[in-house]
Amino acid sequence: MPKFRRLVLHPDRNAWDMQPNETSKSFDRFCAYRDMRPSQRSLGKVAERFGVSLRLTEEQSVKHQWVERARQYDAHQDVQRRQRNAERDKILSEINMSSAVAAAEVTKRSIEYVRESGVVLEPGDLKAWVAMMLDLRRAAMEQPDHVVQLKGSDDEPLQVEVAEFAGLTPEAKRQRAQEIVEGVQRLYAIDGGKTA
Repeated sequence: MPKFRRLVLHPDRNAWDMQPNETSKSFDRFCAYRDMRPSQRSLGKVAERFGVSLRLTEEQSVKHQWVERARQYDAHQDVQRRQRNAERDKILSEINMSSAVAAAEVTKRSIEYVRESGVVLEPGDLKAWVAMMLDLRRAAMEQPDHVVQLKGSDDEPLQVEVAEFAGLTPEAKRQRAQEIVEGVQRLYAIDGGKTA
């Protein structure tokens, strides 16, 4: 029965990578262990897969530091997963912000039209506009309680380019959207806060 020497991890390599003085066969066994879900790692499964004794697998696992190497691999995977999630969150946040800004601009223009044309809104309509603006504000502040999606007459998502926001940073867009929301809230207050 082979006796495994204690494997010294190379300081310039990741612990989960093949190490100097680690044979391909030994590394393949470690990879089989490493690549199992952490909650399902089993030396018995590795021994069975490679047709070797559990005792031999246990010895190799200890001498080649499988548990520690796998723990470092898991930590590395967790960092990568969090980075991917952060990048996805950033993209979604930018999409939400763009949608909120575009919807706020459409609402602002609609309010300006109503004000300039003298059209009288029904209290229920005004309440719905204010509720939408509050939803947009939460979305712009990245605190949505639900997703707001505007659709056109063809039932496709509404796409609006707002020249006023061109070239603004996400923070500047947020601030401008906040100003628009506050303008709608002032209009609501002028109307006496009447709701249906």
